[in-house]
Amino acid sequence: MYVGMRVQISGLASRADLNGTVGVALSFESAKSRYAVETSSGEQLALKAANLSLAPDEPAAAPTPEDDRRELLECARYGEEEELSVLLSRGVPAGYADDQGTTALHRAAANGHVACVRLLAAAGCPHAPNASGNLPLHWAVQQGHIEATRALLQLYPDADVLAQNSFGKSVSSEAFARGDAALVELVLAHSSAAKLEPEGGGDEGGGEGGGEGEGGGTAAMEGEVTHTFRFGEGAASPLVHVRELGELGADDQTRILGATADYDRTGLQLWAASIVLSRWLVQLADQIDGRGVIELGAGCGLCGIVAARLCGASHVCLTDLATETMDNLRHNLDINGLLDDGPTAAATEQQGGVASTLALDWRHPSTWPPAQPLVIGADLIYADEAVSPLLAAVDGLVAVGGAFLYVAPETNRRGETAFLSGLCARGWECQRSEVPPAFLANAFDEADGSEDDFYLLFAELKQRTYTLYCYTRIGERAPPPLPRARPPAAAAQIHQKARDATGGFAVELRISALSGESVILSIGRTGGAAVELR
Repeated sequence: MYVGMRVQISGLASRADLNGTVGVALSFESAKSRYAVETSSGEQLALKAANLSLAPDEPAAAPTPEDDRRELLECARYGEEEELSVLLSRGVPAGYADDQGTTALHRAAANGHVACVRLLAAAGCPHAPNASGNLPLHWAVQQGHIEATRALLQLYPDADVLAQNSFGKSVSSEAFARGDAALVELVLAHSSAAKLEPEGGGDEGGGEGGGEGEGGGTAAMEGEVTHTFRFGEGAASPLVHVRELGELGADDQTRILGATADYDRTGLQLWAASIVLSRWLVQLADQIDGRGVIELGAGCGLCGIVAARLCGASHVCLTDLATETMDNLRHNLDINGLLDDGPTAAATEQQGGVASTLALDWRHPSTWPPAQPLVIGADLIYADEAVSPLLAAVDGLVAVGGAFLYVAPETNRRGETAFLSGLCARGWECQRSEVPPAFLANAFDEADGSEDDFYLLFAELKQRTYTLYCYTRIGERAPPPLPRARPPAAAAQIHQKARDATGGFAVELRISALSGESVILSIGRTGGAAVELR
């Protein structure tokens, strides 16, 4: 009855000192009708059932002030309004911050809990930056929570939407990056945004003596951070280090994108699509091993660095155009030990290959490098006028039998649809696939930041739908297969037959028939002749 339970001793005449003692009943010896009981002091006794009873439950430990403070953060994070109110009424400091300087107001704002934002503001929680310089407003805008943003602007009228975090991003530039017109309008309507208006009625966006542009000087860069990523499995997997810089003119969208490609600033930041493409490259490492790679619009260079360090590419040429972007790109190759300082630079096993940078203008073929088997790009199109030059560049840079791998979010961005359909119109065939959930996972090395930090920086991974595109010219050798689920058992034999018939090379396309059933076509090549099994 009592075995394994906490029991209380009573009724002992010979050992009255033990009465009231609590112990644990270890076993029961039926021959002697005795329980073996061990007391909290370690003494073992043989006692009758009559001398035992179930011990009362131990009283729960009273929460410490530190427990209450941490609970305050969690209640704000999960929108537990009533519990938050109780904690505040007990005197828990509304402005308590964790070791990263994050307050309950940050947590409530990042998760869109407007009622909690109002409670905390009424309790006197300050609207202050955390260790990364992010205000609660930064987090509300980054996550696209328009009502939480509205509440913060109303409750904290002295807030500054132009204040920059450690990455050089202001609340207003975060709103532009979200691409939500209502959110941008709300932020720019705040009084602190008035400084964005041109002074003295001059032309907006520069001009003579006016900041950045043709004939204007280049302002100093503000804000930088170096991230450490781990895309491979296990502690021995090589790390990838990438520095991003604050945007120049980050609060004016026309100056972020640049008047021309030469002055574009998007490459100074890391974008979520590059995380997805990097994951894809790692999955295709066996097919990339030993091949030359060109990355278009490399920006900070994450994908090209992954191809060189983790995928064994023979050489990677990372291309972009703006001067500041090229300087940062070269810096990132250097900190990863990949900088090719000349034509005789040798690859090492530790580096996994060498890489170089090239200022490539899609509009001018004279700037293009020799074609390579694999060209890669992530989220390249932002304007209609870029479509034709990029189509020509892809045409000219993918070698015969090669492939173009592209990743982009599903958006209504100008030029994106025209670019994707334009490749097909030029004789390319497209194999497209949904992004596996694993491609959206936290890629930070644990020493670099938490999962929360990762998704705050790359919020679009959870907010947008990304697609993988693999383009090859019609009639040429097929590309490495896109990620897909394991074939069903019924298709496994067909899959193996295709490999046997084609010397191990096969590509599978899953097609939904009108009936809704899945049909698998396994296509391969033997000596240049196509083999098709149905």
